[in-house]
Amino acid sequence: MIKVIRGYDSQDNSHLFSIMATDKGFSYIFRDDKNPMFDSAKRVELLMSKIAKDPKTLKIDDYLAIATIGLSNFFFSAPMDESSEKTAVTSEKLAMQRVYESEQGHDVGVGLAIASDDMDQVFQDYPELYEQLASEDPDQEITASGMIELIFAALGSVDPNGPNAWLLDYMDGQVADGFVAPIVFDAQPGTNETGKK
Repeated sequence: MIKVIRGYDSQDNSHLFSIMATDKGFSYIFRDDKNPMFDSAKRVELLMSKIAKDPKTLKIDDYLAIATIGLSNFFFSAPMDESSEKTAVTSEKLAMQRVYESEQGHDVGVGLAIASDDMDQVFQDYPELYEQLASEDPDQEITASGMIELIFAALGSVDPNGPNAWLLDYMDGQVADGFVAPIVFDAQPGTNETGKK
């Protein structure tokens, strides 16, 4: 099993690094390995040298707790499960890259990075939904719970007077049977009114 937590700056809430842990240890993930905030290997070695417990008795959650020692200028996300170390490193670097690009004024908004985090959390909460959406079976039906939560995570918020206001009615159970309205995404540069390129 692999767990990841994200470290956010307490001042500006930016995602600066992540911590990945297994039942054998932990490491830090940075957006740019050439310019890390600190030396990951040296910090791991220093923290582990101060732990009196036998490492063989430590669990993943123990390693996550150890990894955050002394990082009082940061707050951390809830642990997220990952399928492999490679997937964890790749997804965390991409998440940090999106935030970095938005801060540099590139064409990626902070909203996209936040939406990505929110969508990741929905998939953590509803693993069956992720399995169904990831299925390559063309006849796969989406029957799992969490679809509305995923839509809200992707949209960020719903204007009660906007084109997606029907979602709020749906959540309140006020939509007539069989009625499904289209979801309209905010237009971005280079996209049409539905958000498609």
